[in-house]
Amino acid sequence: MFQFNVRAATEVYAASNEIQADADRFRRPEQSETQIMSNAVDPELFTPQPRSEARRKLQLGFRKDDFVVGFVGTMRRMHAVRELVESLTYLSDATRVKLLLIGDGEDRGPSEELASELGVIDSIVFTGFVPHEEVTDYISACDITFGAMKRDSATPIKCFEYMAAGRPVIVNDMPEMAFVDERDIGATISTVTPEVIAAAIETLSGLDEQERAAMGDRARTYILNNHTWQSAIDSIVTDLEHLFRTTKRTDR
Repeated sequence: MFQFNVRAATEVYAASNEIQADADRFRRPEQSETQIMSNAVDPELFTPQPRSEARRKLQLGFRKDDFVVGFVGTMRRMHAVRELVESLTYLSDATRVKLLLIGDGEDRGPSEELASELGVIDSIVFTGFVPHEEVTDYISACDITFGAMKRDSATPIKCFEYMAAGRPVIVNDMPEMAFVDERDIGATISTVTPEVIAAAIETLSGLDEQERAAMGDRARTYILNNHTWQSAIDSIVTDLEHLFRTTKRTDR
């Protein structure tokens, strides 16, 4: 089905370099190359709110000085939830850092079992499924967010939601996410291992609140300027209008 669609389509858009390469393997020589269109977000659904207000609203049991790392999504093996759980054992001040893991999936059970085996289950809140319209409250309860994956190429929507909500991110060090380092809006990791994740958490937790707040502000500004669904639609419409005009001239 994938091969049929990319060969039949006039234009193809992919969310990552990996998908772009897969699509171009099936494109005919006379067809245009696949274009990158990163994932995006509706910023009106993910508006920043004060951390203290979100925690008070949700009553998740966090203390005022807890440093909370959040994850949102379907828990699959590629999302590295187990590595995130194990990272707690590599922190120099593990008692202060808590995980807020929002979502469900096939890797939730193994992640909970691992947390129990490692003795860190009391530092983790597993919420299970949360309605999409409530996710922004949970992101706002976090100090930073985790969006790295066990893949070589990806632009997870969760990362854009985190940033739209004004929270710094931990993501993969890959071309699609290079803007995180360039704009200083989080931390990138070269390998998705517990040790490396822990180092990124300690780097971000070592900043003062004002520095992290400034990161979050830069993150939301970047998303508003570059990664909204409306801007993605506008870009595709512009491409299609150009294609339509070119086709009409050719037909003449």
